[in-house]
Amino acid sequence: MMSTKRSRVVRPLTAIEEEFRAQLGFLRSSCEAYDRGETDEFRRIALAIRVLVYDRGQSQSVISQLGLTNVPFISYCPSLNPANLLSEAPLVMVQIGADIAYRPLLDEGPFPPSVLALPAWWEQPVFRTAEGEVMERNGFVLFVANQAGGAHVDPELDEQFHRIANENAAGWIGTVNGESFPLEHLEKAYIRHIGFETLKSLEPEWERIAGNRICGCGTGRKFRYCCGKSK
Repeated sequence: MMSTKRSRVVRPLTAIEEEFRAQLGFLRSSCEAYDRGETDEFRRIALAIRVLVYDRGQSQSVISQLGLTNVPFISYCPSLNPANLLSEAPLVMVQIGADIAYRPLLDEGPFPPSVLALPAWWEQPVFRTAEGEVMERNGFVLFVANQAGGAHVDPELDEQFHRIANENAAGWIGTVNGESFPLEHLEKAYIRHIGFETLKSLEPEWERIAGNRICGCGTGRKFRYCCGKSK
């Protein structure tokens, strides 16, 4: 019987660099679409983040293939307070207007950003229920990417993620015309904000890589000293 095992070919570094550029482009486009009101793009945002930074087993992230795992990551999340009697969702705010809904924090929050190593950023607790249940940044990304439509749709969801996405685990309530209702889709706004942090952390690295390439105009100089100098 003929073996079904296929041989593999090593991809050149330039091809991985182009994948880095492409994934950042996918992430940026999905974030922009989300901001235009296409909030279901949160699934694609989560998937792009996973491709860029997640390592496990044979799943090797783009940045690890480029040797960029030492890049500092920007976090807008302060330390959560285990003594707090209320839930903590510091990466979102509530938009008040025609609609009352969760909105990603982006850079509009009260706390200055901190700089973390990738493992600390990826595993940082970023949400806490009033009962003390905690979700890390990687939990939001991986549950959406792996279970909730990013790369796969599971018939069953992780129980903790289900409570956050569908049962208002944050406990935040909106009121319109005297009618109260639970705020929904915390996970969408969270993923959008994490996409913002990812772009803010990794886009300068792509600019550095692109700037060190030989300029396409034919001068033989590096792009950042040639056609990219005025940008």
